[in-house]
Amino acid sequence: MTERRRIEADPADPHRPYTHLIPLVQALVDHGNPIAHPGPKGELFAPSQGGWVAYLSKRIDWRWVQETFELPDLLRYDRGDDEIFDHKNWISIVGSQK
Repeated sequence: MTERRRIEADPADPHRPYTHLIPLVQALVDHGNPIAHPGPKGELFAPSQGGWVAYLSKRIDWRWVQETFELPDLLRYDRGDDEIFDHKNWISIVGSQK
């Protein structure tokens, strides 16, 4: 059995409040879920009116995420919206609604 990778509750850079979630999004991309709408310079996260968002091309494999990562308590998954939301930092990871 392998150890789950820990995702921190707080960003490493306060000017880039999504930095703690980069390993999770990069792992989802590496797992076969490419970014649908990259940020201005091709980043994983793009700005939106509600905060920073990582837009994925496919639905989030939530079971795989739970098996692979140790997640902070304030990171929640909404299956209906296919969204992982960081309630502390207002950051979203959104899968395809298809």
